[in-house]
Amino acid sequence: MTTLFAITYGPSGCGKTLAAIRAFPEALCIAPKGATKCAAYLGVTPKTTTPSNVGEIVTTLRSKEVRKYPAIIVDDFSIIADQELQRCKTKFKGWSAFDQFNQRVYELRDAAREADCPVIFTMHQQPPKEVSNEHGTRHIPGAPLIPGWQLPEKLPAMADFVARVVYTGESLGSWPYVYQTGPDPAYVTKDR
Repeated sequence: MTTLFAITYGPSGCGKTLAAIRAFPEALCIAPKGATKCAAYLGVTPKTTTPSNVGEIVTTLRSKEVRKYPAIIVDDFSIIADQELQRCKTKFKGWSAFDQFNQRVYELRDAAREADCPVIFTMHQQPPKEVSNEHGTRHIPGAPLIPGWQLPEKLPAMADFVARVVYTGESLGSWPYVYQTGPDPAYVTKDR
């Protein structure tokens, strides 16, 4: 089986989860409670597990059990990441909490990259911004929404493709959104 690590991101309600489940209706979904309710629209009930922390997702991705699924969908990783950072903040103070959080996400990223099946993360999006200091102004492209200043760039760097959901303004078939993976100076996208 071909290994694939993909990230899809966009605004809430644009069909990220629905598209992932439509592509892999027999996938194992790792998601907060209620996150996969949209699957009813497709007439499927995906196998879903709710993790209590990022470490549980890593354990699942590294288990032999994943081989029985055609894919793993981690939905919505932006929400899961926020919860993980809050756990880190209860045990570590100041920047140490972010260091610990980054380490946990890097381990998850590596487990997704090494999994024996395709792994798809769905995430919300953060808009582009400019940061100014005494050295000038730096443009930071929009990216998958995740806390911190390093992860929005480092998490997508290991993905095979990063697709941003874009509103077209017109209905293409039954849905007015498309995936963008081509170059975009304002947002992180890619297709290896």
